[in-house]
Amino acid sequence: MKTLHMITLFLIAAGAEGINVTGYLGGAVRIKCAYPNASLSSEKYLCKRQGSGCVDLIRIRDQSAEKGRFFFSNNDTGYLAVSLAKLTTQDTGQYLCAVGDIQTQITLEVKEDSCCGKGLKMMVPAGQDINITSPYLDAHIPSVKFFCKSFGMHDCRYKRDVQKDHVWENGTPLLSLVDDRKARVLITTMRNFNKFHAASYWCGVEMNWDTNGYLALFNHVQLTLKDWTTTTLPTPSPTPSTSSSSDINECDTDPGICGSESEGNCINTQGSYTCACHPGHSNYGNRQGRCTNLVRGITEQCKESDVGCKLEFLKKLEQNSSVSTSLPLTVVSGLLDALLKTPPDSLVSRGEGVLQATEQLVSRLVKPTHTQSSRNFSTNTTEVEILSIGPNTTLTSVPQLVISNVRLDIDLLGIARKNHGTPATHHLHTIPLLSF
Repeated sequence: MKTLHMITLFLIAAGAEGINVTGYLGGAVRIKCAYPNASLSSEKYLCKRQGSGCVDLIRIRDQSAEKGRFFFSNNDTGYLAVSLAKLTTQDTGQYLCAVGDIQTQITLEVKEDSCCGKGLKMMVPAGQDINITSPYLDAHIPSVKFFCKSFGMHDCRYKRDVQKDHVWENGTPLLSLVDDRKARVLITTMRNFNKFHAASYWCGVEMNWDTNGYLALFNHVQLTLKDWTTTTLPTPSPTPSTSSSSDINECDTDPGICGSESEGNCINTQGSYTCACHPGHSNYGNRQGRCTNLVRGITEQCKESDVGCKLEFLKKLEQNSSVSTSLPLTVVSGLLDALLKTPPDSLVSRGEGVLQATEQLVSRLVKPTHTQSSRNFSTNTTEVEILSIGPNTTLTSVPQLVISNVRLDIDLLGIARKNHGTPATHHLHTIPLLSF
């Protein structure tokens, strides 16, 4: 029986700090670019990597400047903030933010998720209390959440933030927030609504901003004061009505509507509900569909001999932004076994696609490092060794990899040095070894 062994090497290029950023379709991100040794008068630029080059998006020498959806701002605190607004999926990619010779490498992933970032418009009568429910991605569960007032495309000023799970933060008697991390939802309450509250707002997340992080705006809220003087009241009908304007909470009436507690959470919204699936589960783009385990999904949808069906399933998995970018080891192992448990002839005939799908699955277990780390695991069909080499590694010799009587010497440090100064935040190299 043929067994496929994969060695995946995650190589961090030395010479530049890297930031991984998750943004929302239609939202905005604000990213910190540090320059501890650069002059304020140095040239500043942001470019996006395309092929072997990097295409300029904005380049200035001033303290701050705006160019369409892009904005540079400097507050003399040793970092430059770069903002990207009105995000699209085409903005996903790798960027380089530079101040003089100091570079920050940015990997941006823009998520199009049925649960989040759709925006909200509300007409609110004077004196009424309102709740604003804002679901967010699981990548932002541990982050600080905030509610801010918008003053243009690149200016949103905090009204209140919440840093803990399920704790009410009262900004004023009229505004409070709660972050329900189990349900992945931020709830903002505004009391006694009046004309001064009528404005444009954003809900957002703050990821490690005090160190080397970013802000992401994900739910735009437009609040308008309802003018009762222009409202025409309908003529009362003599026929009794059995309809009710009250909203049914489907999450309470059917607790298992989104699956078990280990599969997903139900989020009640006005007139509807949304299912937020846990890592390793998906409802495949149907925001009201039951969350199911991905391993069960591929085995139920594809016959064991149909490698084409399995590759198509995994391809859709990569394209589905509602699926977490990181997956539990048990799920990755199960998907690898489901893919590779295929007749040898079928496996060989689709070899390139199988290798690519395997690499993509393994990459969901890779974590960047500043020094070095390793991780090994075995499944029924696969042995995997992951070596991560960072810019501050203490390795002094070429590491040796050995699996099933196959030995490989590879100069990881030499590869990392060759990557020095390129716009890439990291490089993922996969070396396939076939044994019989």
